[in-house]
Amino acid sequence: MNNLLRAFCFSLMIISSASAQDSVKPGEFIIEPPTLQNLGFEWYINGDDNRNATVQVEYRVAGSGGEWKTGMPLLRIGDEHIERAGIDYTTPHMFAGSILDLSIGTRYEARFTMKDPDGVEGETVNV
Repeated sequence: MNNLLRAFCFSLMIISSASAQDSVKPGEFIIEPPTLQNLGFEWYINGDDNRNATVQVEYRVAGSGGEWKTGMPLLRIGDEHIERAGIDYTTPHMFAGSILDLSIGTRYEARFTMKDPDGVEGETVNV
């Protein structure tokens, strides 16, 4: 009986690791409408079942050729369930975030670099 239980548990471990997609595949990249001093971004993904992918954010004044400043990394979300006041919503798998406290009337360029220890399938940088 013990050997049968061990074999069953081992089979479950193999099946669950085979079905998990730990590498990440970047999808649609969305630039939100800007506010006076902030820019918002969404980067949809597939995979990253173990949720260890990251997106580094850098930005600078457009055309300046200056050094890139480091912004806050994008936040990894997905499958969070919200249910209240008649709303029933599950967040999509994506990264989201903002670049804050920018100068009014100034154009910026931004660079987003996706990394995952398990690998990234496709384009890893968006500028």
